[in-house]
Amino acid sequence: MNSPETHRLALLGGDPTVRTPLPTWPVLSDDEVAALGEHLRRARTDSTYLTSIFGSGPVVEFERAVADYFGAPYAVSTNSGWAALHTALVAVGVRPGDEVIVPAYTWPQSVSCVLQQGAIPVFADIDPETYTLTAETAEKCLSPATKAIVVVHLYGQPADMTRMMAFAEAHGLAVIEDCAQATGAMHRDRHVGTIGTVGCFSIGSGKQIVGGEGGFLLTSSEEVRHRAIAMSQHPQRHRVDLPGGYAVPDGFLPTYRMHPVAASICAAQLPKLRRWNDERIVNLRALSLALEGCPGIRPAAESTFGRHVYHLYCPTFVPEELPGLSRDRYVEALIAEGAPVRIGYVRTPLHLRKEMRERKYLAPGFPWNLGSRDVHYAAGDCPVTEDRCARTDISVFLGANAIGDQSALVGEIAAAFWKVARHHRELLEPAHSQR
Repeated sequence: MNSPETHRLALLGGDPTVRTPLPTWPVLSDDEVAALGEHLRRARTDSTYLTSIFGSGPVVEFERAVADYFGAPYAVSTNSGWAALHTALVAVGVRPGDEVIVPAYTWPQSVSCVLQQGAIPVFADIDPETYTLTAETAEKCLSPATKAIVVVHLYGQPADMTRMMAFAEAHGLAVIEDCAQATGAMHRDRHVGTIGTVGCFSIGSGKQIVGGEGGFLLTSSEEVRHRAIAMSQHPQRHRVDLPGGYAVPDGFLPTYRMHPVAASICAAQLPKLRRWNDERIVNLRALSLALEGCPGIRPAAESTFGRHVYHLYCPTFVPEELPGLSRDRYVEALIAEGAPVRIGYVRTPLHLRKEMRERKYLAPGFPWNLGSRDVHYAAGDCPVTEDRCARTDISVFLGANAIGDQSALVGEIAAAFWKVARHHRELLEPAHSQR
């Protein structure tokens, strides 16, 4: 028989519900160790093997492998997802003073790359179900100065690229897909990252495949590939991979070269990506099913046109269903139950952050003083984003790590949500609980 402590909220002295530990991620197997060992053995007799500057070695082999895996004509490696984004902006021709449409709800590096290029971010709102940019919200941000759109497949959820590409093509805009959290996600029958002008990926911590640090971009445009190599790779590689006479500013560009260890690890992980994503989907769809009908929470949505690969599981708190209970108190109770839950990591909408409101990046007024019009940001610009950040955004830290059979953990997490919902009145202040 269950003890009274089993039913009492852990925050109020009861026993926690979640006892199964979170799975570790990433996990390196003998495959990755063997691949790295083989590269190191080859380097013992070839002093140039580990470097990519001569257009060969583990990094270039990784580029070929990801291009083949995703069905893209070209891939260029970088040392981070952010570096891939910055390289992409340069490669599609974004210049200082240009405007780039970006989502107000995303990881800040989806926007800082725009600022680093001296371009001006114009923030668009998100779809309330998928949390991604839409063609309709992007259209409201359009101006004669708009050069490109950064579309973020947030948390592993594909944005609606059919409508986005139709909008972009109608207005002559480059589309940069930020796939940092969506490696292996599908939009209809195509991999995200192969639909827009450029797709940018991360292999950093917590992603679907992990090399420690690193990134890469995919493109079908030879010209974009040439510009990306010129921007991100060593000048010696320019001589190998760029056509004769290609104009490269001599010595005044950054290099964002990937480390060969990251390339070696991720090349060995690529054959496992589909299976890992399948397991993530099974586990997190099971969590959604277990949360159906639970007061106070709406399970994470999956679009009808995409394959969500779950970097994180991000449901929506519904305060109207638990009257009087704040999100902070709700999350506090779930954490006490052992659930890996936090308030969502965006917290403050990007257009309302201090740097944006003050229009200051690196120096006062920069880069807004380079623009052709006066771009300002204010509360009310992106109401869906603002409401989610203020009231309903939460994250369950089960996503990329949800490989293998996680049914026990999923069941316990769901039970924690149901327990808090059933006993939520016990968490209210006396004035609320007596109503």
